[in-house]
Amino acid sequence: MKHQNFTFYIFLLSVFVSLQLTAQDNKPAILHIPENWKFERMEFPLGFAPGIKYEGFEELIFSPGMFDTVAPDYFSYIFVMSINNEKEVSISTLKEVLLAYYKGLSQSVAESKETTIDTSVITCSVAKLKNDFRESEHYSAKITFIDSFTDNRKISLNLELDVKYNEVSQRLYILAIVSPVQQKDPVWQTLKKHKNEIIKLNPQLQ
Repeated sequence: MKHQNFTFYIFLLSVFVSLQLTAQDNKPAILHIPENWKFERMEFPLGFAPGIKYEGFEELIFSPGMFDTVAPDYFSYIFVMSINNEKEVSISTLKEVLLAYYKGLSQSVAESKETTIDTSVITCSVAKLKNDFRESEHYSAKITFIDSFTDNRKISLNLELDVKYNEVSQRLYILAIVSPVQQKDPVWQTLKKHKNEIIKLNPQLQ
């Protein structure tokens, strides 16, 4: 009987530890989650983009209307990449990473739904922006993307990216806001507000 009790105790302990680890995985290390937004974390290398040779992780938060094609905040979200063993990224490398990321994402989702898409139409352009008072490098990007999550429509995504290496954590951070809407749209202003809150909460991004 004592052996049975001990075995049952070990089983409960293993379940508890598993639940704790799952909860930790679902808790952001960098991003904060606004009300009604969804959170996801992925480890590098990314399954849908194995050509991106980074080590570290990516966190994402998705707006409530992320996959609703008629919602004002359709496909609007924020992501941050926390990268080990990298101190900088050139504009050409950033373009390569984004292109590999979005091509791989669209293709992977299409394959999971057993649909066919032409990833050759997915393109990426990147431009450097003027720095603000922080030490980050700032970029804008435009991605022509096939939304295989919904109906395979072609959309144009606008991105603003902050790239910052932090000496203390010894990590390179790429923080981005993404949306098909233009910068004057209220949705874009909401994204910027959340981005600024994230930066305020994370000294390594400042």
